[in-house]
Amino acid sequence: MGEVEFKPRASRSQLAKLAVVILLLLGLAGAVLWKYLKPVSLEKYSPLITAYTQGKLVPDAKSGRIDLSRQFAGVVPLDLIYVDKLNDGAFIMLFPTWYGKTVEMDGLLYSSRPLTTDDIYTDNSVAGAKQPRIDVGSSKNLRVLEAINPHWHKVAHTF
Repeated sequence: MGEVEFKPRASRSQLAKLAVVILLLLGLAGAVLWKYLKPVSLEKYSPLITAYTQGKLVPDAKSGRIDLSRQFAGVVPLDLIYVDKLNDGAFIMLFPTWYGKTVEMDGLLYSSRPLTTDDIYTDNSVAGAKQPRIDVGSSKNLRVLEAINPHWHKVAHTF
């Protein structure tokens, strides 16, 4: 007679742990995809742009920072936006949407007119990283990631 070979089987607790790990990884992957692929809602920023153009929101002269905590609390993290004037009198507004643990930041950039090559510069300090950049008030060296439409762009700052 032939010998019967026994193969070890995973216990139910091991299978349950594996299932939990797989579900956590799927959830994390879904969260990452949602962060980068979700549609951007720009409507909530319209009252801020209007208030600025009407002189109701005034930026700090040095930093371009506007504290929203009194009039528009909760629209952006930390209740701070940044504004800068362009050479021709047009303006740009930075709406931070996420802050990392150090200097990382994602945001939306509004321009009162479409950006031109005169508004953007290229940072050549990292070899091969010719990413378009823009400064908004005290927020320097923001990477211009993608245009949403002629007036709106996704931007980021990383260390």
